[in-house]
Amino acid sequence: MDLLVLDEGKHHVVVDKPYNMVVVAGRGVPRPTLLDLAQEKWGKGIKPVHRIDRVTSGCCILAKSTYGQQALSNAFRRHLIEKKYLVIVEGKPSFTTINIDARLERIDDLKAKKGYLAHQTINEQGQRALTRVQVWACNDNFAVVLAKPQTGRMHQIRAHLAHVGHPIVGDKQYGAKTIFGSHAIALFAWSVSFPLPEGGRRLVQATLPQSFQEFLKANNLDIAKKMLS
Repeated sequence: MDLLVLDEGKHHVVVDKPYNMVVVAGRGVPRPTLLDLAQEKWGKGIKPVHRIDRVTSGCCILAKSTYGQQALSNAFRRHLIEKKYLVIVEGKPSFTTINIDARLERIDDLKAKKGYLAHQTINEQGQRALTRVQVWACNDNFAVVLAKPQTGRMHQIRAHLAHVGHPIVGDKQYGAKTIFGSHAIALFAWSVSFPLPEGGRRLVQATLPQSFQEFLKANNLDIAKKMLS
């Protein structure tokens, strides 16, 4: 298996992570991981500066140097990195735009031998989490939304959309009824904009996965013009 490189510079590389692949190794996760493949290609010094879920595909940034890792991690902490996700959700939203400002509490199942080891719940005592959502297309059964997380909590988009009554297609963990694919949900890390460690700024976009495109076509959900605007 080879990684699809979307962008590469002196201190960074952006790859298109496929569905059904974790970013780093952990208990009970399949190998190779994204990091395994990256280290085969660029050496042991490469490190991820953020993660996206196994069931999600799209843009993922890795640092090729210690300086790059420090600079990009600092950019994440300072909220200088903008991520945009395209998402297919169940149901027809009553809103066109919404800011989902709901605190999240992580629940870990340390006794689990397989399956879901952690999930998020809405809890006023949890960590602050904010996701901006805009509806791009919809019918009576499904909608395509653009989600822009303003914070970087685990499962943030998944938990927030379920919270407002629109779980992501395929996301049984958060209440979805519709099947999307094996170890895949209709959540796609479409683009990322970030400051380069050496100066300047970069915008990187990934191509919609085939399974995502097929679901859109089958349900007459057209977002082509939105993606170009």
